Amino acid sequence: MSRISESDTLRLRRNNSEHNALLEEVDSADTDAPDAVDKQADIIVREMEQHKRLMEDDPGAEELRREALRDLPQGLTMKRNVRAKLSASVSLRSKRRPISMWKRMKYRISFTWKRIRDRCRDVVFSFEFWYEPIRQIEGHFGSAVGSYFYFLRWLFALNLLLSILITAFVIIPQALHDVETANSAKLSFLDFITGMGGLTDSLMYYGHYHSGEVRAQSSLTYNMPFAYFFTMVCLTAYSYRLNFIETSGGLSHVFANKVFCGWDFGVVTPEAAKLNANSLYNEFKELLNEQNRKKASSWWLVRVGQYLCNVAVWVFSAALVLGAAAALWALCAWRGPRCPLLVTAVLAAALILCPLMFHVLVKLEFYNPRTALYVTLARTWLLDIGILMVLLVYWSQAHANQCWETSFGQEAYRLVLLDSVISLLVLPLFEFTRGLIYKWSKVGSPPEFNLAYNSLTLMYNQAVVWMGAMFAPPLVLGVTLKLLLLFYVKREVARRACQPARKLHPQYSNNPDLLMINQPS
Repeated sequence: MSRISESDTLRLRRNNSEHNALLEEVDSADTDAPDAVDKQADIIVREMEQHKRLMEDDPGAEELRREALRDLPQGLTMKRNVRAKLSASVSLRSKRRPISMWKRMKYRISFTWKRIRDRCRDVVFSFEFWYEPIRQIEGHFGSAVGSYFYFLRWLFALNLLLSILITAFVIIPQALHDVETANSAKLSFLDFITGMGGLTDSLMYYGHYHSGEVRAQSSLTYNMPFAYFFTMVCLTAYSYRLNFIETSGGLSHVFANKVFCGWDFGVVTPEAAKLNANSLYNEFKELLNEQNRKKASSWWLVRVGQYLCNVAVWVFSAALVLGAAAALWALCAWRGPRCPLLVTAVLAAALILCPLMFHVLVKLEFYNPRTALYVTLARTWLLDIGILMVLLVYWSQAHANQCWETSFGQEAYRLVLLDSVISLLVLPLFEFTRGLIYKWSKVGSPPEFNLAYNSLTLMYNQAVVWMGAMFAPPLVLGVTLKLLLLFYVKREVARRACQPARKLHPQYSNNPDLLMINQPS
């Protein structure tokens, strides 16, 4: 008999008129008097004695009695009194030889370990990093903007795990080998900007890592090629499991889930309750706005025209991606080896401007807001992958006498560095300046949180990580630190410089589509 069925049966049986009369008689008396407490305890014990399974003398029944007592809406003193009376009643009812002390102790240890394990699992699963800040953002800007921060938090946790694995199995063994062989390089400030110079033959890039076994002072050896290969395979397999296996399926009965499971019962302050209520209110607005949107009936010629317009924009977008890839190849062949920073700067500018163009182009098409968002994400993803593949192919063919893996790792390092400067300094400064201008002079309007663009930058950032980590292992450490800083920067930008969107964004909080789009990168 389960815990729920026992407690529910007790509650139902307490509704019996005879026992309710007894309870009313006890409640009408002085509840502080010992006689009243004993009478009420006797009533509860008589209720529990109606269940044969509860009154058996074995560890399973003892666990059921403990769970039933825990569910009773009584004070601790009353529960202790009931427990003592139950123990005496069970001893009197027992007609068989009690179990041995050794077996009873074994049962107690087993039950204690089970409770500790369940509580530890509950603590682990209930732990949410940045929980309060994200709930505050959801309360002010809605769940769509909050989904960006959930996505950012997920990427931070993923890259943190990647950093731990790469550091433990790849970087530290090679660093110990460098100490043994006294292998070190002199670094300058310009090397940290270009990713070249002294960094070329360092732990930063693939070409520095030992191609054979690493031997410490003892007789133990460590095979670096196997460690490098299997670490990257495990990272890819873990990412595939997170993005495809655990996110497969979906959520049905969205409104019922929001109504009955949307409230956070862990809130303890009026401010937190207000934020939670505002967040649920915004989520219902978004869901109802999308649910109640009616498709306007149109003539078939109009629909054909809409489809042709969508196809034309797709063709233009594909031409834009191919043109950007061809221009990048020509630029690399012209100035790539001699001026690597120029290539990186032009590439970063293209990756900023092209998504903005995609954002404008999708307004010419006839999609609903959710589809328009995913179309923009898909086009930007194609742009990111196309550009990174061009760089990979170019550096693999450009220098036959050099380590092309190191050259590509240097390019990925420069891309991450420049993207960090833009994301952490340039764009926040621009948005703060725009917000201050509006606050002082009421000219224009304060910036809105650009959900699509910020999500696209995260996808591009992770695409560089997936391809760059193969050739620059410490790159994951830098990206993890960048994501940590980016959360606090974006939070302050949203709170102090941005206004809530005038138009509701489509909700995709915790949507596996974002993770699946991000995985192939």
